[in-house]
Amino acid sequence: MQALCSISFARDSKRPTRVDNEAKACLDQIAIDLKKSPDAKAVIVADSNEKEKQITAKQEKIAVRHRHFKVKYFDQQRAVNVKDYLVNDQGIDASRISVATGTGNDENVQNYLVLPMLRSKKTCRVPLRSKRAQ
Repeated sequence: MQALCSISFARDSKRPTRVDNEAKACLDQIAIDLKKSPDAKAVIVADSNEKEKQITAKQEKIAVRHRHFKVKYFDQQRAVNVKDYLVNDQGIDASRISVATGTGNDENVQNYLVLPMLRSKKTCRVPLRSKRAQ
């Protein structure tokens, strides 16, 4: 598994799970890499910061008493939004993209590319350019 790029969602405080243009540039490169390697798969790992985790915990407590209350999971929504962009805007097959939530304490999404090895069922690491959002 090779780390591709990290996307920061810290810039837009009103829409903290939105995929912005800087993130799209990173995801466009991932889409190109996936299109070049039809057997490759992407893994998206999203995190949320401590404040967002506290908001989610409070909402979960409210949801216990009010069954129709909607809890906002920032990390999960970020991962879904990144996958949605790759699938709907870039035409990548959804079955090639896995999403997960991390244990970090920031507002980033890490993207990984997994390529199967030839003559083997194991995966190998592929050296690709890594872009890091500032």
